[in-house]
Amino acid sequence: MKSGGHATFIGGSNINGGVTIDLVDLNSLDVSADKKRTSIGSGNLWVDIYNSLDPQNLTVIGGRVADIGAGGLTLGGGINFFSTKYGMACDNVINYEASQFFIL
Repeated sequence: MKSGGHATFIGGSNINGGVTIDLVDLNSLDVSADKKRTSIGSGNLWVDIYNSLDPQNLTVIGGRVADIGAGGLTLGGGINFFSTKYGMACDNVINYEASQFFIL
């Protein structure tokens, strides 16, 4: 599974003869009406998430590197600039679904 990816070089996130499933098209992003929750498709890159939320004066606890995928970072823990105050990205997830997750 690939959700952005640190290792974008050939074979970096796969094995010889393996199959890569790229989540790039699972890129929905919806903010709840009360602006307290954000539904994020696992194929989003953090740069796209932040660029979508910034005009609304909103943010989420997410990645520190722009081109990393939301799904992989969050499932891997998710160290961020605010970890000491708000915990890791995974600590802020309300719910995981097949293609998206919800962040406070």
